Amino acid sequence: MVDTTTIRKVKRARKPDFRPDIQGLRAVAVLVVVANHAGIEQLAGGFVGVDVFFVISGFLITGLLVGEAQGGRGISLSNFYARRARRILPAATLVLAATVGAAVLFLGNVRASEVGREAFWSALFSVNWKFANDGTDYFASGLPPTPLQHYWSLAVEEQFYLVWPLLFSTALALFVARARARRRKVRSHSADSGGSSRRRTQTRRRVLTPGRQLGLAGVIGLLGAASLLYSVLATAASPDSAYFSTFTRIWELAIGALLAMLVPQLIRVPEQVQIVLSWLGLAGIAASAVLLAETTAFPGAIALLPVLSAGMVIVGGMSKSPKGAVLLLGTKPMRWVGDRSYSLYLWHWPILVIAAAYQGRELNPLESAVLVALAFLATMATYTFIEYPIHKGRLRSTRNTSLALWPVSFAFVALVSLIAVDAARSVPVFAGPGFAFSAETTVPTPTGGVPTPTGGVPTPTTDPAATTNEPAPPPDSVEAAVAEAVATARTGAPIPSTLSPTLDQLRADSWEAAAPCAAQGDDIPTEICGYGPADADRSIVIMGDSHAGMWVSTLREIAETEGWRFHYFVKGGCSSADIVPLGSGREGRQSGCREWRTWALDEIADLSPDIAILADRGDKPLAGPDGEEIQPGVPEHTQAWENAVESTVRTLSESAKRVVVLSETPVMDRDPVTCLGAPNANLGECLTTFRQSIQDIAAADQRAASAAGGEYLDVNRWLCSDNQCPMVVSDIIVYTDGQHISRTFATALADTMAVDLGLT
Repeated sequence: MVDTTTIRKVKRARKPDFRPDIQGLRAVAVLVVVANHAGIEQLAGGFVGVDVFFVISGFLITGLLVGEAQGGRGISLSNFYARRARRILPAATLVLAATVGAAVLFLGNVRASEVGREAFWSALFSVNWKFANDGTDYFASGLPPTPLQHYWSLAVEEQFYLVWPLLFSTALALFVARARARRRKVRSHSADSGGSSRRRTQTRRRVLTPGRQLGLAGVIGLLGAASLLYSVLATAASPDSAYFSTFTRIWELAIGALLAMLVPQLIRVPEQVQIVLSWLGLAGIAASAVLLAETTAFPGAIALLPVLSAGMVIVGGMSKSPKGAVLLLGTKPMRWVGDRSYSLYLWHWPILVIAAAYQGRELNPLESAVLVALAFLATMATYTFIEYPIHKGRLRSTRNTSLALWPVSFAFVALVSLIAVDAARSVPVFAGPGFAFSAETTVPTPTGGVPTPTGGVPTPTTDPAATTNEPAPPPDSVEAAVAEAVATARTGAPIPSTLSPTLDQLRADSWEAAAPCAAQGDDIPTEICGYGPADADRSIVIMGDSHAGMWVSTLREIAETEGWRFHYFVKGGCSSADIVPLGSGREGRQSGCREWRTWALDEIADLSPDIAILADRGDKPLAGPDGEEIQPGVPEHTQAWENAVESTVRTLSESAKRVVVLSETPVMDRDPVTCLGAPNANLGECLTTFRQSIQDIAAADQRAASAAGGEYLDVNRWLCSDNQCPMVVSDIIVYTDGQHISRTFATALADTMAVDLGLT
């Protein structure tokens, strides 16, 4: 006797009904993401909601493809991409256009230009590659977060949707071709054997047989395993770029796709086991959101926890048992949020980020709650009037019209971006005090030569009303120039009409361009790079993190002018001091620091330089002797840093004639682009107080250098005066992102450093 229950289950697998638990799972995913972005510390790992979305997407999309293939007609790619266009483009395009417009109104023309460029890449669904190439840290960057940064996940999904149906359809075509060839061979053999040539009634054959489906599942499993392996390796090597990479995320979508391919087998899992799986999966997602943190190297192997947990919820709901997690996920409020999860995901981030930029500080809990409520209102309007009507309702269009949405959407966003960026130069901006952010840095600079105006405009004087067509004479020292800049800023003098570099060029005026051989991520270089005459009989090296990299331009100028040979040993996020820094982002960012430091010290020993310079950022979390995290601002941190610097000075003293430690340096309170580019901004608003914690680290640098027989160069007198640090000295912008000095300013200080170090 045939088991009718089994028949019903198999039929359900072929034509899956609505899954309320999956809709509720969407709600869980978007809510933990929103909570994380709104600053709820208890859900610091809420970013895993994106990974849950990936699993859901892979499952549902592959399920649709399987169902269509089992219908006997194969896959219609045009129908598939038409459905995708109706599903994602209207809401995505609306939010992109609205965000660009809001950037123009609230962030100023320079930031609006940046947002416009990101909108362009977002409309192409490739912005994740831009962020990966830029080395953007999703959690903690020296730059203010972009209001479109969350579009990276949408780009990953659409790249998957572009390729996966093509591969699936190609596999089916190969199956059909192989089957036809086999049938022709059988017929030919039958005819040659004198068999019957009577034509049989043609029946529609299944393209995706159970055996073929299992075979495809095996291929998906192999591809997913390869992507997971790559994710683990790439996250260890360069977590900032790995976070946005398509290849580090494909395995998450592949998990969902694999589950969809194995539905006929998984649906036979005993109901009680499915119930347990669904609850365990939900608990795993909750644990991920609570236990993971911004310092977690991600995605990598740790992403298995939320990804497999999401898969367990999906498998656990196949029996449709009312005792599973559907008991919670299938409730009306959860399904309501799940229906609107896409629009909510799109709206919440730009609203939070632009509001923070406008306020010039982190949002407090009440403000975040109000803004999240505003995001819900925008979500409801978008879902009611745009998303649902176009996707499934009265505004649903034909296939050809839907396909036309792809180029139309991109052209519209590109046009809006161009118009908005151009308009930003003349449209009144409702700017707040500017974006204040937690910049952590070290910035070096010395004395001797004086930065002079390069823009051909008057240097601001202490009298903001002074007007003259002749440039003011430059001060006779850097200290005097900085003191004058502080005095001018305190009067509320306007921003100079010409700055060097210009605000729209400031981001590119960073140290990386001068130090292309600097190591990043897990890189351990195999060759050293330098500047100056190769046959010089005097040599200098600099070693340290990105704040040593800031001085490459300065030392290059000295080397090429004064006839020194200069080599740099720089690795972003890794200190020359004998300690492991934890940095401002994920812990994996400092991967390979020990190995790089050993390599650099060995190479420097071989070079036996005349001068070895150390420059690092010490005002950041450190790994203590037992691996524990030591936060800055406490005596234990200062002492640990002092001991680490002293150790390196002693080591280098064995191979270098002189060892010089550059002091810890100031941190800007605000992003230079936003502060200097705000309407009616003045120099006083861009002053920063030299904070005590950095002064403490600078004092530790001095003690360490003295104890180990090295030299100490206090560079802060060339960056601050009377405990105030200006953002502009003469007409030169000092900082490129609030954490690093600009290449223009660093180069202008070459004469100063040469004099102070006795290199002339």
